[in-house]
Amino acid sequence: MSSAQSIRALPRSCREESYEIVRRRLFKDIPGDKFHHRDNTLKQFAKMYRENANDFPQGCADEDYRRKLEKAYPIHPELFDQLYTSWGSLEKFQRTRGVLRLMAQAIHELWMSGDPSVMIMPGSVAVSSPRVEPELLHYLDVSWQAIIAGDVDGTTSTPYKVDQSAPNLNRYSATRRVARTIFMGTAPTAQQQNTGLDDKQINLGVVQPGERPAIFGDALRRLTNQACPTSAPMRQNWFNREERIFGSS
Repeated sequence: MSSAQSIRALPRSCREESYEIVRRRLFKDIPGDKFHHRDNTLKQFAKMYRENANDFPQGCADEDYRRKLEKAYPIHPELFDQLYTSWGSLEKFQRTRGVLRLMAQAIHELWMSGDPSVMIMPGSVAVSSPRVEPELLHYLDVSWQAIIAGDVDGTTSTPYKVDQSAPNLNRYSATRRVARTIFMGTAPTAQQQNTGLDDKQINLGVVQPGERPAIFGDALRRLTNQACPTSAPMRQNWFNREERIFGSS
């Protein structure tokens, strides 16, 4: 059994223990007098999922998911899930070592840029940065470099231009965060039958307390119109390497 297959075969409890091991390798333990910051963040996420249940996947408002948030903190469990499932499906991606290498670069980039996120989410991963992009391209075909530059992230990308055209989106880098989330969740499986991410899964990868899901829904619609201006409303979203476009169904 390959490492990718073995991680997918793990019971949920074992997979969550893997998340906790990685977290401890990347971050120091929280001092006792700082626990209230973490607890307040978890409380705000739980409240957001509870009060906006229709905007997120089923189960996010449950106590089990709050426990999952606590085990993964300050990394959002959705990012761990994408790394261990989508990226874990690639033979070259070693379960623990691959996650550690990628997350170490992503975290350093967030720290250097002064990112204000309260948890590290799929939409937080600066996929076009000089530190992060080489780690991603180590596992993907080289053609993804042009896709990242044009369709996902960076100052020449479509999402960046969409954000720049709308102050309410640019305030949150909403379109870039949406595109990053779709990329992180679907790029590794582009060669497979790709089911993509629906709007609720995208929200789970981007929305933080104090932000409205509707902002990111607007960003997704604008991104869709830029990529597929004549298409019907999308149910699933992904990036397609062969056609170098944002795909939908």
